Amino acid sequence: MAARLRAWASLGLLALGLPLLASPFVLSHAQATPDPAYSRPELADKWPHINLAEALRLHGKRGVVFVDGRSVAEWKVSHIPGALPLPVDEFDKRFPMLKRRLAKAKIVVTYCHGVTCGLSENLAQLLSDQGLRNEAVFYEGFPAWAGAGQPLESSPANP
Repeated sequence: MAARLRAWASLGLLALGLPLLASPFVLSHAQATPDPAYSRPELADKWPHINLAEALRLHGKRGVVFVDGRSVAEWKVSHIPGALPLPVDEFDKRFPMLKRRLAKAKIVVTYCHGVTCGLSENLAQLLSDQGLRNEAVFYEGFPAWAGAGQPLESSPANP
């Protein structure tokens, strides 16, 4: 928990100047999930849930890795620049190849088809089950990113 707190603090998510409370997510989560309309509040204390504004702020920062929980076929067509493909249904096959890189990341941002899709939550849980403690869920996902006119990449080759 302390490592997760340090990671979020180093990226400026705990810049509120308030004393730290028992849970490392109390302050980081309050700032990282400003949207009270988030549809899965029961998951809010597992890891931070970020919206588009926070995803944009984090994207491209050193130590932040975006991971796409959608299918590889969807990832090939279009994805957030620099995002790694890690479909939930291929997790056991693909995770060993990405484990070292994800473990070194300060923050691993998972995303999928948006608020009605649970793949990013499932992926965050799978990463947590593997011992990672640095995940965050971009709950608005790919539709919000693309809908806001943000840059996209395509990768016709196999990842």
